[in-house]
Amino acid sequence: MLYIIFILTLLDMIGLWINEDHESIFLFIIIAFIVYMQNKNMIFVLGIPLIFVTLLILLRTLFRGSHEGFFDYETYKAYDLQQWVKKYVEKDNNKYADFTENISDELGSLSEKVRNVLDNPMTEQEDVRDQYVNELKDFMLMIDIMPNDDPLYENDQVVYVRKMIRAYKRGRRRRLRRLRRQQRRQDRASNENEEVQDMEAQDMEGQDMEAQDMEGEDIEAEGFNQTVKGLSKMMKSL
Repeated sequence: MLYIIFILTLLDMIGLWINEDHESIFLFIIIAFIVYMQNKNMIFVLGIPLIFVTLLILLRTLFRGSHEGFFDYETYKAYDLQQWVKKYVEKDNNKYADFTENISDELGSLSEKVRNVLDNPMTEQEDVRDQYVNELKDFMLMIDIMPNDDPLYENDQVVYVRKMIRAYKRGRRRRLRRLRRQQRRQDRASNENEEVQDMEAQDMEGQDMEAQDMEGEDIEAEGFNQTVKGLSKMMKSL
């Protein structure tokens, strides 16, 4: 039993580390320490925090993760969304083209929105021709916030768009994790450069001090030689 719990705990910790869920890892350690102070049985020490943290992650996913926004207003770029849509529909064998019927008079159809994006592409990041990309974004956003009791919620086209949205969110999370890893590497490289510069500065200071010490020793030696010469002259005069 202990081996099974240990393996489950190890796998769970690896998953949390990969997902950079440091809060859950820290909470697991705290709970495990508290349990250990009360009971030295390792089954309880590992099992209780494992169950507790897993339940908390599940609740967090239900109450917060499911309401994650379709896109981030601070980082949203129409060109990036356009490029993602191109790759997605190509990978998905252009299944979007099957959904030509308007979901409603206000929303329109997925086929129309995607086709407008593909037929009127932005050519660069700063391209101002983002009308059709933003129309697709608004279309997907309205479906993303559609309540479960909406009569259109189980519509085949709506279900397909929600699938697209989930894929987009997963890709965005991966990009954010990649950016965070790159930032950490840059920070480490910057810290290492600072340490090297500090070491070089200390070496320079050490060399300056050695030079000053050698100069002082030379002065002392010269003074000693002058004193010896003076004494020799005095002895000769006597």
